[in-house]
Amino acid sequence: MLNCKEVSRFVSSDEFSDCGTLMRMRVRIHLIICRQCRRYAEQIRSIGRVAKTKMQSLAGDSESIARLEEAILKDALGATDESR
Repeated sequence: MLNCKEVSRFVSSDEFSDCGTLMRMRVRIHLIICRQCRRYAEQIRSIGRVAKTKMQSLAGDSESIARLEEAILKDALGATDESR
């Protein structure tokens, strides 16, 4: 059985789409059992939907998209550095 840390890593990264059928099934079983991970997965999906909608609304303005991407990467790298 996968633990919550492993499941959260799969849910929040591209690893989930790249992993095999057995691993996807193990993650889904964990999500059925674990309410906290299910909530986390839904939050990640919601953030993705909002980001996609926002990016589509800015599609005509390439400068804004570049600034948004830069801010996202800066925040992501900053969060990674702080966790060390």
